[in-house]
Amino acid sequence: MRWRSHSGLSDPGSPALSRIWSATYFWDYATDQENPIKAIIYHEYGSPDVLELQDIEKPGVEDDDVLVRVHAASVNPYDWHWITGLRHSVRHNARSGENGAEGALPTTDTQPYEPWSQRRRATASLLVVALLVIGGLGRHFAVEGTDSALLRWLPWFSRETVTLFFGDEGGDYLVPVSRTVSRGQATPEQLVDALLAGPDNGTGLINLIPEGTVARSVSIDEGLLAVDLGGSYGSEARPLAHEAVYQSMRLWPGVGEVLVSVEGVPLVTNTSGHLLYYYNEPGDMLVAMPTSWVRPADVLAAWLEGPANPGLIGLPSDVESLGVELATNELLTLRFTFRESVRDFASDHPESVHRVLEGLIATFNTGFPEVGAVLLDFEGRNALGLGQCANLLNTAQLMPEVLNDERLLSRYAVAA
Repeated sequence: MRWRSHSGLSDPGSPALSRIWSATYFWDYATDQENPIKAIIYHEYGSPDVLELQDIEKPGVEDDDVLVRVHAASVNPYDWHWITGLRHSVRHNARSGENGAEGALPTTDTQPYEPWSQRRRATASLLVVALLVIGGLGRHFAVEGTDSALLRWLPWFSRETVTLFFGDEGGDYLVPVSRTVSRGQATPEQLVDALLAGPDNGTGLINLIPEGTVARSVSIDEGLLAVDLGGSYGSEARPLAHEAVYQSMRLWPGVGEVLVSVEGVPLVTNTSGHLLYYYNEPGDMLVAMPTSWVRPADVLAAWLEGPANPGLIGLPSDVESLGVELATNELLTLRFTFRESVRDFASDHPESVHRVLEGLIATFNTGFPEVGAVLLDFEGRNALGLGQCANLLNTAQLMPEVLNDERLLSRYAVAA
């Protein structure tokens, strides 16, 4: 026998009945005006004040029917949702009931309040507008690039990353420090001033430029950045001071050549402009050492020889070069043998091997203007060790924007 809820039944052949608050179940009913029964009904959504106690038609009983008398019925949270009209599914059924759908909620002239539908429509409208704005900005930036006037106007995009070279605690190595500055401070003049001011306190680094050094002039013309220093620079500069000035200037966007002079006299140095980057595990930072080699193959051979200082880390000593290839699209491919020592190194020290490869990439991305990207190939391996460094292998790697984040260096120094 099928059972149907009294609360969800309307007669398609008669005027729509209002919602009846009852838990009585029956098979069907017949009109019986002489024997009405009491029921609580409501004709509109709202507070409990909309409920009314009225007489309704008593269900009729025919063959194979059962009529159940209910003495009490519980009032559940679902019933209160029905009264208030706050449930979307209830309102949807109510609207469909106007067309006589069986099991629907008939209503009178009062239109149910639909706050959730309104919120959803408003949210959908905002999402559409946001997508249009984001799409327009993305297209604009894709066409205009980082030189976009709109990009410079937006405050959250009005910052740039610059790299300055300071010294380690003993003054033996160059330490590239990436610092985020506002676009107003991202000028060659401000770059020189920041270099002369030295590293932030707490990084454990030193300023290789002697105190009392002044910048007499800074200019850039057709890719040539000229810096004229004065004060105490000439007589008291550390051995790596010239390299620190040169390397800090040459990484400036659009610079192809750097000319450093002291009191108007060009400074003669034996720098090749190339640096070998290794990982300093105790300090958790990349450090750089100048090299006199100028060809990529020679620079790679010097890098594979490894640093003399045991505190600096490169690849295992049994790793050999299988070739260096510079394509016409400025992609430099470096091929290496894959040894068990490499797999063990990657498995035992995953973070260290990642930083070592970042130093290898920086060695060629920062030292050769003709190199636009570097590809590392260890005999076709897609990863080192147990999946380590998969993101650095067999894909073109651009110049890292951040070599050593100055804020992290400060945090490490404080923790140490």
